[in-house]
Amino acid sequence: MNSFKSLIKSLKYFFENKNYLFVFFVASAIIGVGISYSNFYLFHLSLAIYLLLYILLSPLNKFSEFYLLSKLPTRVHYIIFFTISWYILMLFISENIIYGITYLTFIIIGAITVFVVVQKIKSISDLELLFKMLAIIVVVEIFVSLLESFGLFRWPISRLSDNVIYFGRTNEITGILKESVSAFYVQTMPTGFHWNPNDLAVLLGMIFPFFLFNKNKWFAVLGNIIILWLIIQCGARIVFISCFFMLLVSCLFINRKKIIVPLITTIVILFCCSNGFSILHGKYPKFNEIQSFTYVLVGFNQPIYNEAKEDFKKGSTEVRKELIKFGINESLAHYGIGIGGGNSQYELEKTGGIGDKKIVNLHNFWIELLMEGGIIYLLVFIFWYCIVLWNLFQISRRVEHQKLKYFSKSLFVALCGFVISAIAPSTVIYFLPMYILFGFSISAINVYKLNYENTASI
Repeated sequence: MNSFKSLIKSLKYFFENKNYLFVFFVASAIIGVGISYSNFYLFHLSLAIYLLLYILLSPLNKFSEFYLLSKLPTRVHYIIFFTISWYILMLFISENIIYGITYLTFIIIGAITVFVVVQKIKSISDLELLFKMLAIIVVVEIFVSLLESFGLFRWPISRLSDNVIYFGRTNEITGILKESVSAFYVQTMPTGFHWNPNDLAVLLGMIFPFFLFNKNKWFAVLGNIIILWLIIQCGARIVFISCFFMLLVSCLFINRKKIIVPLITTIVILFCCSNGFSILHGKYPKFNEIQSFTYVLVGFNQPIYNEAKEDFKKGSTEVRKELIKFGINESLAHYGIGIGGGNSQYELEKTGGIGDKKIVNLHNFWIELLMEGGIIYLLVFIFWYCIVLWNLFQISRRVEHQKLKYFSKSLFVALCGFVISAIAPSTVIYFLPMYILFGFSISAINVYKLNYENTASI
């Protein structure tokens, strides 16, 4: 018995004072599907281990402190409890209960991810630990993605990989190549650890501000150029626009005096948007897409370099428009109450899908929240999002600690950009980096309140 107690005490000490398990948990969340077999991720294993030890080793008399996080200086994290409760209630009106339960499971896993980050991060040194581990994973993924963008390598667990069949998944590359207008176009489309080019692009959009505000301005410029290159190679025009928006936000509200990095980055963006100031002569299809997109935004007639490729992208844009209309109309038909988590897919399946590919996902996070969660949940979520943004903005202006200022600025701009880039993938409800971003943002606010400000809870 004494030996068993000693073992428990040793495990408890290791769990509370060493960060290996937390590092493993966060790293596996960022990698996500990148290390998996079928639908079982490395993240699922780390989640199970973390929760098991957390439940076994946390004393019951500290339930309030450990499980409800009541000792934190803010209540911003309560959105996770509200979201879980709301979607449980939505099960009662869900037409397809299986889809509803599946969606709720995704939300619970995401909420636990936020919870773990918020519970663990209590100081600036904790924030720095989180940032360093994320930076290592992201740098590795950027390197892998660069190799993929030149057709030199393909991460095996990717929908564009021939080897994916060895990891319990269906080989999609043959069908994708048949649908595509160019094999080279697909073969140089990076996916990194995130299975799909759009998902990778969203992650790249999230880290764009962290390069933008790096104190080494030449490292910042190089990082931004690489990110913009990869986003273009992903064919993610929406995320490209979000990067321009983030640059605009940073110039207007954050770094109004430090202009070197924003200026060079703006020139790079203009270079991409204008097809290399027209010196590329339409030779590179993905630059043509960016140029055609910017022409559409300002209402100009765009030059057509390759009609087949442009028609392919126009079709994608039209499908997204139809999906938005469908989501809004269904929301109105249900009086804004919502139809339950995951049931937008069920409704689209009943119609046979939209477009030639019979799409059954809304491909728009905000419309998804409106249609499935209802107008009340959407407004609550937007209100919470604005609170987080406002707090990060205020911290970036007030705090003198350089690391915390850097984190708050980067997180503020990243969340601004995510408003746009969140509509790029089919859905982000199980996009684990989003929950890490939310957890990081809430933790930065809490650390500031704990160490630099004595205020009432938000």
